[in-house]
Amino acid sequence: MSGIPAAESIESGPAVPTVETATTPALIGDSLAHGMTVALLMTVFQRLIGLGRGFLFCGVLDDDQVGLWSLTQSLIFSLAPLAVLGTTSSLRRYVEHFRVREQLGGFLRITLGSAALLAIVAAAILAVGSGSWARLLFRDPAQADLVLIVAVCLVAIVVFNTLQDLTESLRLLRAASWMRMIHSAGFTLLGAIFVLAISADVIWVSIAFLIATLLACLPAWTALRSLRGKGVMGSLPVLQQDVWKRIGRYALWNCLISFISNVFELSDRYMLLVLGGEPEVAQGLVGQYHTSRMIPVLMLGVAMMVSNLLLPYLVTHWERRETVEVKRLLELALKGMAIAGTFGSAAVIALAPLTFGFLFQGRYDASVGILPMTLVYCLWFSLYTIGEDYLWCCEKG
Repeated sequence: MSGIPAAESIESGPAVPTVETATTPALIGDSLAHGMTVALLMTVFQRLIGLGRGFLFCGVLDDDQVGLWSLTQSLIFSLAPLAVLGTTSSLRRYVEHFRVREQLGGFLRITLGSAALLAIVAAAILAVGSGSWARLLFRDPAQADLVLIVAVCLVAIVVFNTLQDLTESLRLLRAASWMRMIHSAGFTLLGAIFVLAISADVIWVSIAFLIATLLACLPAWTALRSLRGKGVMGSLPVLQQDVWKRIGRYALWNCLISFISNVFELSDRYMLLVLGGEPEVAQGLVGQYHTSRMIPVLMLGVAMMVSNLLLPYLVTHWERRETVEVKRLLELALKGMAIAGTFGSAAVIALAPLTFGFLFQGRYDASVGILPMTLVYCLWFSLYTIGEDYLWCCEKG
């Protein structure tokens, strides 16, 4: 990993002090070591909960309902950055930039207001044409009600992602970790209650996801309210054109890259959906593929957590022109992910036949056959996700 170059220059612009000035309110966030340790432990526990939830859904739901949920969840997460045109993605990169200039409050009003309007418009577009969208997205016009739930979930996940990005940008890592924990545990508990006691179908799984997403926003709301009286938001005005000039290119490129990545991430399941024959049979194939990804995507979840938590610290060192420290932290994260992912994948492959055979009594033997391939590409994508932080940090993403 030593090939990552230390930057030789930083984009020209207004003079920036290498340390916070005496008039800039100090941001008392969590240290990287402490915050990362807490976040990693909670993320591992959260992912284990998610794995148990996945096994529960695969065991209780029919294959076609598992496939529909896989598509629904991926659509919600894929549409979220596109719906807001990448505006909230700028938080992790530019919160520190505007905070040290005492313009954070104005920056947040502009970006969050724009994101809220865009998210509502996107949800309305889905809701108005729900029948047509159901035919396009699920090959089944009868899933119009599911599209309506997707529209509401889209707004909820935009709020959740925005609050999570903001807390992580302000280095409130414990609050961000509690958000993930509540979301995972709440979704598991509500999902189990709904599919076991009411109906084992994708509609009730989606409703459980929606409620858990809203509940998970509470830790961020509490943590952010505690900062308002400490002067962190700053008192200096900022013009809209200055904000968009600063973040516009970053946000649009982030939106484009997220769109391409999400289309790629969805392409495998949509190939199965389109080429798999009758809609119900094709949805069952998607369910088999979804089951093969349950364990590999744990690596992706950990990598995304590391990437999201690491970027604010990289940005802080970047703003101080401490590029050697940026390089050191990034190399440490990449090496740790590569080693842990390689040994973890080997253990999963060795135990998979026993685990899947015991839990599902042969229902998902096809999933075991493609498990090594899903592990490999999830590990590669995990390394890419962490390494991408360097490009976002130096505004070359």
